[in-house]
This record gives sequence, structure tokens and C-alpha cells, in this order.
Amino acid sequence: MRPGYRPPSAQWYNQPALVLLLCVLVLPVGLYGLWKSTTILPPIKAIVLGCLMYLLYHLATRAPW
Repeated sequence: MRPGYRPPSAQWYNQPALVLLLCVLVLPVGLYGLWKSTTILPPIKAIVLGCLMYLLYHLATRAPW
């Protein structure tokens, strides 16, 4: 085994709770983790991405106070 090798399940982006937290707190890193993850199913990825895009669209087009 190579030094520094980690099995795929040990990668940070294969931890769904961490990826979803990063999607909320640090969007670019969270989206990268969402895209790279092998433990999150593709339909769930699409739903999360759709929700984030919907939220960003409404935050960007909201009228100023």
C-alpha cells in the first residue's frame, strides 16, 4: 500500500453530513464535495443542487429592504 493512501470511504467528501454542512457554510467547497462524493446518490445530488440554486436565485432577485 502506498504511504498516505486512504480508502475512498475515508475521504472528507464521502461524509454526507459534512458535505451538506459545507454546502450551507462554504458553498464552493460544499458543491465540490457534492460533485465528488460517491456515497451520495445522484438523485439526492440533483435535489440538493436544485434547492441551493432555488435559494440563491431568490436571494439574488429579492427586492432591497
